[in-house]
Amino acid sequence: MARLRTRLPLLPATLQARLSGSLVLGSLLLFLVVFGATRVATAAFTRATVTHDARRTLVTAHAILDAQADVLDSYVVAYTEWDEFYERTLRPSDAFITEEFDPWLRDKSGADDVLWVRSSGVPVFSYGDAPDLDALRSVASGTTGPRAGVVLLPSGPGIAAVRPIVGGSPTASPAGWLVVARHLDLAELGKTLGVQAGFEPVSERVTGEGALGTVPGFVSAAAWLRGDAFEARGTLAGLDGRPAGTLVLTEPLRGDPVLASWTFPLSMGLVSLLFGLAFGTALSRTVVRPLDATLAVLRDEGLRAVHGEPPAETPPIDPALPAEFRELAETVRELVRLLAVRERELAAATDQALAAEQALRTVLDESAEAKLLVQRGVVEVANPAFAVCVGRPLGFILRKPLEDLLAAMDIATPEGEPLSPAELVERALENEVVVRCNAPSHGERWMEVRADVTAAPDAFVLSVRDITEQYRLEKLRSEILSLVSHDLRAPLTVLSGYVQMLERDLTDEQRVRIVASMRESTERMRSLVEDLLDSARAQQALGPSTVEPVDLAALAAQAAQAARVAFGREVTVVARSQVEADGDPKRLRQALDNLVGNAIKHTSAEAKVRIVVERAQDRALLAVEDTGPGVPPDAREAVFERFAQLEEGTGGAGLGLYIVKTIAETHGGRAYVDDAPGGGARFVIELPLAQKARRPRSAQASEDESPSA
Repeated sequence: MARLRTRLPLLPATLQARLSGSLVLGSLLLFLVVFGATRVATAAFTRATVTHDARRTLVTAHAILDAQADVLDSYVVAYTEWDEFYERTLRPSDAFITEEFDPWLRDKSGADDVLWVRSSGVPVFSYGDAPDLDALRSVASGTTGPRAGVVLLPSGPGIAAVRPIVGGSPTASPAGWLVVARHLDLAELGKTLGVQAGFEPVSERVTGEGALGTVPGFVSAAAWLRGDAFEARGTLAGLDGRPAGTLVLTEPLRGDPVLASWTFPLSMGLVSLLFGLAFGTALSRTVVRPLDATLAVLRDEGLRAVHGEPPAETPPIDPALPAEFRELAETVRELVRLLAVRERELAAATDQALAAEQALRTVLDESAEAKLLVQRGVVEVANPAFAVCVGRPLGFILRKPLEDLLAAMDIATPEGEPLSPAELVERALENEVVVRCNAPSHGERWMEVRADVTAAPDAFVLSVRDITEQYRLEKLRSEILSLVSHDLRAPLTVLSGYVQMLERDLTDEQRVRIVASMRESTERMRSLVEDLLDSARAQQALGPSTVEPVDLAALAAQAAQAARVAFGREVTVVARSQVEADGDPKRLRQALDNLVGNAIKHTSAEAKVRIVVERAQDRALLAVEDTGPGVPPDAREAVFERFAQLEEGTGGAGLGLYIVKTIAETHGGRAYVDDAPGGGARFVIELPLAQKARRPRSAQASEDESPSA
């Protein structure tokens, strides 16, 4: 510290004074920069000149090659558009080749390779090296029209022309192809251009430094300085559209080669670098070092303030800093102290907000109602109940438009009036509304929807409660009351009439008949009440209370015997195989009795009823067939619905087949109706086979089918 204080009088007291001194030194540095920039500009001018000359030389070279290709093509077109040559391609003649084609074409065009080939690929005449001819054949097969230009042959670069043989009609189907090639004379090309010409088979695209951009006739081009000369390289576009090698042209540099030298600019750059290092070192001693120390102290205080810690004992601000920096540091330190106080207050408020948010989230997540916050039509907050309601994960709900989420649902009023999502929200904002929602993920549901406006602009809270079960029970109660009032009134009326008759003087025989009729009406009422109770508790009461292998043939025989006694109708049993299914024997017997009773009720006394037991792959089938009128195809699903009746006046509550369907489904199977063989209805209960009875299909297929009665 003592050494620092002794140096203070040598330094300006303010930052402005120090910057003024720095500008003096900067002026000297600017001189050096301008001098160096001049050298760079000179070099850039040289580079631009080289680029211009290289581009001009490459364009001239390509024009010469195009002219040579056009000359060669003129010889080729003289034959390909000649009618007699067209005919000789189809029917070759040795005399024609010897007298009219070979000597004239080779002598006039100076061709090194000639290939005359039919469209089928069969050569008519060829001259030249075999590898070159193979390459020309490949070029001809890949060409769709007349072309002329540079081609890279195994023997080296060349000029080639290829044309289809069409005779005097350009629209005629080509009889074949004529290809003529001549080796590229690089020495002659270089002499014409006044440069040294070379060729490399490498055809890589040049990018980055030296690239000339687009040059007509070349895939890519570049130019570089090589001492006192420049080198231009251009990758030629071949006849077949692919790169055909690189043309290398070397030309002496015009003007003073010293302009392209980097020795002096490099030396000046090194001097400037050394000067900058010295200047930066001096500047860091006067400003940067004490400023860094002060900033480090302020940074530590700031971090402590952000974490809510009290300020530590800090040293005074370095007096080596300029007066402006010292004032700024004092201001920052005071702000950091205030930040520490505000940070502790903010941390306390944040903890309270997090606790409140957690409590709110817990309430929302545990709520059975679907809740969501919608702002400007977009879902901002939603609970899991709403995710279940729309059948999508929460991640696919948040930040999504509410209209898009509800668009997949079929929403309607209880009266069947369709509602759009916008109409639903509009009605829910006015009053609580009940709607029917039908979606692929959950089927039909009844929802109670309400919407409440919030304090936020264009925002509301939507609450949705699932009242499907409540609606179902209310509808079921109405149906049961209607059914009871309708179907129980008739038996009660009959019983009342019989009671009045018993008060009269009757013979014993009359009393017996009346009592029997009263017993029949009472039994009918009991059956109706039991069906209603079974329907109301179908999923619980009709499920299997025990699961064991059930012999379906024995079960069918018992049901048939009971039907003979109860209804006086003959019911036969056909067991095509010995089949066992896993299930509750009591419930399966109940379902089978309902099917048999349904068949007897809806057929005449002369109709036949039979129970069929069989196996279909890995499923057991228990079927009841009759020869009655059958079930129309459009009613085969409706007959299994609750309270469904195809015919009026048949008696019953319309619950028998519904009970059959419920028992089948609770056993892991299904119930359906089909046409019986020979006419009539065939009601089928399909069940899983017992575990011990399941075998490979080959074993099942080999079982004998033996009907029994």
